[in-house]
Amino acid sequence: MSDEERQIRAIIEYIEDIGEPQPKWPKMEFEMVSYSKWAAEQILSSALAHPEWSPIRAVEEFKYMVNSCMRKKLNYPEIELIFQSAYDTAIDIGDILMAMLPY
Repeated sequence: MSDEERQIRAIIEYIEDIGEPQPKWPKMEFEMVSYSKWAAEQILSSALAHPEWSPIRAVEEFKYMVNSCMRKKLNYPEIELIFQSAYDTAIDIGDILMAMLPY
């Protein structure tokens, strides 16, 4: 298995580890898990849609996109939570993938 295949597998495992949000959870926890899962799935989709990119580049592209949205002052705390959760998830995945790189 190549390094990039291992990294894709790590993203899939990250998504699996998040699990499914449960309706009986407190609203904030439910939303944060939902947004994190969405972000991780977006990163995975991007990595698979762009085979010429490394999975780390897919993470960086996603972080750039989310960061651009975060800079806009929308005055809607619920939307800010979406972008912050997505950015935090991208940071987590990026850290995992960077730790997998051979040095």
